Amino acid sequence: MRFFSRRGMCLFFLFVLSTALFGQEGEPLVITLEEAVRMALDTSLNLQKSRLDLSDAEYSSKRLWSQVFPSLSAGGNINYGTGLFVDPGFEADAANFDYSFSAGISLSLNAGIPYRMKGIRLAYEEALLSYDDACRQLEIQTAKAFYTLIAERENVSHKQDALNLAERQMEKTRISYENGFTGELSLLNSRLAVEVARSDLSDARSSAQQNLASFLDLIGLERQTVHLEGEIEVRPVKVDSEFLIAQYLSRRPDIAEKRLAVESAENTRKQGSIGDRAPSLRLSADWGGGERGGEDGKFSDSVSGSLSLSIPINPWIPGTTENQTLRKAGTGVERARLDLKSTETSAAQEIRTLTMKLESSLEALEINRLRLEIARRNHELSEQGFQNGTVESLSLEDARKSLNEARYSLLQSELSYLTTVLDLAAAVNMDWRELMWYEE
Repeated sequence: MRFFSRRGMCLFFLFVLSTALFGQEGEPLVITLEEAVRMALDTSLNLQKSRLDLSDAEYSSKRLWSQVFPSLSAGGNINYGTGLFVDPGFEADAANFDYSFSAGISLSLNAGIPYRMKGIRLAYEEALLSYDDACRQLEIQTAKAFYTLIAERENVSHKQDALNLAERQMEKTRISYENGFTGELSLLNSRLAVEVARSDLSDARSSAQQNLASFLDLIGLERQTVHLEGEIEVRPVKVDSEFLIAQYLSRRPDIAEKRLAVESAENTRKQGSIGDRAPSLRLSADWGGGERGGEDGKFSDSVSGSLSLSIPINPWIPGTTENQTLRKAGTGVERARLDLKSTETSAAQEIRTLTMKLESSLEALEINRLRLEIARRNHELSEQGFQNGTVESLSLEDARKSLNEARYSLLQSELSYLTTVLDLAAAVNMDWRELMWYEE
């Protein structure tokens, strides 16, 4: 039995991997919404930088003992020479070899250490909230781009149907013209309708290709042929804005971040008020030893220790730089509370606005559905009348345009409604799929 070489095995596995990821040669890569979101989260450069910041904050929060860890030091020295530090009884060229080393430890204690530890923990919680919010926003952005491309794909299909319809109508008009049942103007108008439909189709395809390129950049894929597996599904969502505000406002990441900012400001004020004004205790101990060169050189060492207490005075004197810093820390707490109140007010107004927009979008959706039904029936009757000679070609062309516009309006209404659902889900920090099936 002949075995593959190492290089052959590598090429084989690369082929299998590429086939699994991109399908057979010439086949488009099929992407679902869930896969697109996963790719976006995995490849986002901003999220990768946020993960690094979050990792650093987490590392510090799990090692709060470092705030009370003593300062350690060690050192050494070696000297070699001739004729140096020689006693009178020795030769002048006697060699001298000196060495010494030392070690020390010091520890500073202050009443503000617990607040400094709490500040590190709060910084990690803020970084975690910020990262989670960035992930949710990227997921919403990806979903919007995904469904926008689905809508554009449907729009291209509608434009293609419109072109096919215009070409069939031009062929019927040509036959009628050759048989003397219609005039030259009708034939020219039908040709113009075909060219307009072809131009609309070209514009729709160009727009879809440009947005697809942006979408591939968003999810971190190279330029390639892809097929988005999914469709726009619209389900009426009935929600009450005040109920959403009462239940979900506090869950918003920005609200949680502002509350942490208030807590952090209060902690900073306490740290300054207690830590900067309280006495500081410093404990230190040092040990050193060495040997001086010469025949009578002997090893000697020494140990020393100290205990010192320092009491700050400036923070207690009004108007000093230290006292002004403490005063600013107090106003920082009030500023953080005002920011929290402002954010809560803006968030509540955003939820109310999106809820009203959702209701309006649903009404517009129903109207456009009815409009499409009427436009489709009007086109059928106009086409029958044109065949019977009771409807002019211009009227038939108007009916065809109305049908295309009604299709496009309905498609845009569905996309607008789904986008509003996504925005509302982001505003209340909910999964948009959960919101689609939400019941109060």
